[in-house]
Amino acid sequence: MTTASTREGSGAMFDGIARRYDLLNRVISLGIDQSWRRQTVAALNLRPGARVLDLATGTADLAIMVAKTEPEARVVGLDPSSGMLDVGREKIARGGLSDRVELVNGDAELSEPRGGIMGPFARFHIHTVVPTLGALLSGQREYHYLQRSIAAFPPAEEFTARIAAAGLVPVETRPLTFGVCHLYVAEAPSKA
Repeated sequence: MTTASTREGSGAMFDGIARRYDLLNRVISLGIDQSWRRQTVAALNLRPGARVLDLATGTADLAIMVAKTEPEARVVGLDPSSGMLDVGREKIARGGLSDRVELVNGDAELSEPRGGIMGPFARFHIHTVVPTLGALLSGQREYHYLQRSIAAFPPAEEFTARIAAAGLVPVETRPLTFGVCHLYVAEAPSKA
């Protein structure tokens, strides 16, 4: 449970649900999260020796999938929750991937569904279903914060511009499941 000493949005806020997170994620996303990960790995077009950063890795499912797909890839998964990272480290160790997947503490956010015919339904899901179902299933209030955090994330076009401003070359920005999630693919500029 979130306490007065636990800052909203901090990793500690999600530590209490870390052991149940994978199940909660499957239920709340209706299992679509697994498809998102497969699409993300396919879009990476990984080459041998690739280096990949997985922002908001949670319990490291995407980082693990990347490492299993490209046996020479090195992956860094970043998340603000130590509890989630602990669960991820256990999964990485069980998979024999500790030498290629590193997990570190840090912050990132998801995106707010905008536009399109299904946008209102996706927003209803994020703003109403996710926090309510998440709180019921976990007994915690973290999913109420998650909804507010997602709403504060910049629109896809603005975030893509920020990627370019950071010195990367945007390759693709693809909305997934009516914009509930976005796939951002960028590359380091080529050294000519």
